[in-house]
Amino acid sequence: MQNSSAFMEFMLQTQAKGYQKLQGYDDDLLKKLYPEERMEVEDIIYKLFLNGDSQIAKFLPKLKQYNGVSLLDNKLKECKIPSGASVNYAIALYKGTYDSKYLVVVMDNIKFNNWNDRLSILTLLQECKPKKELCKIFEKVCLEDENEIVRNCSANGVLYCKGLIKDINDSTQKSKFREIRCKLASNDTEVRIETLKNL
Repeated sequence: MQNSSAFMEFMLQTQAKGYQKLQGYDDDLLKKLYPEERMEVEDIIYKLFLNGDSQIAKFLPKLKQYNGVSLLDNKLKECKIPSGASVNYAIALYKGTYDSKYLVVVMDNIKFNNWNDRLSILTLLQECKPKKELCKIFEKVCLEDENEIVRNCSANGVLYCKGLIKDINDSTQKSKFREIRCKLASNDTEVRIETLKNL
């Protein structure tokens, strides 16, 4: 039997280095596999996770033959903050359980990271289902972050959580709210406060 293209791409990514490694794994991998490939891929995911591949964390809550949530939770307790691993584990756990305690870990990472890493974390958070507690993080960053680029990214998250932007990856939708986004990212704190109040 010939393997699916999803399986082949996954195997290539497990061996990736440098820039290719940074591209990460296909979020829809488990849906695209042939049913007979699933168990083998789960075994590989489990082994990669135990070997410290934190990018693989997003698949753990979806595994059928392993208790991925428990594995992630234990690994998260061992992590230092800030760290890329703690962000990957916490976001995977939040997506898998919607328990807001994991957002505390994410917020701690936002507080202690440089602006570029904060931007990456906020982008990952925008992949989560819109929720009230998620919106609070985006609002807090809009109000408190000193970097305008970070505030602008967070403004997209606010609009997404409020239901104004339906697809976070659609630049046409985002452009409709350019004025609001500019106000939420403004260097004037009062403008940001007032804009959030009026949303």
